[in-house]
Amino acid sequence: MAQMIKIDEVEYDADKLSNEAKAQLMHLRVIEVENARLQAQMAINQTARVAYVNALKAELAKYNAQTAETAKA
Repeated sequence: MAQMIKIDEVEYDADKLSNEAKAQLMHLRVIEVENARLQAQMAINQTARVAYVNALKAELAKYNAQTAETAKA
């Protein structure tokens, strides 16, 4: 069965494309895989950022409590 691709709402048989078009299609697929990998990495980074912000807030709360205690003394 032919592999069909759709570009701008037009379907093409990938096997019948020119070698240059096949090369461009291959590059496009590589970029799509890389974009998916980078999106997954961004999700990991955003999760880590939230964790670091929460950890920083906890430390700042401790700092503020200690500063308030010192000010009372």
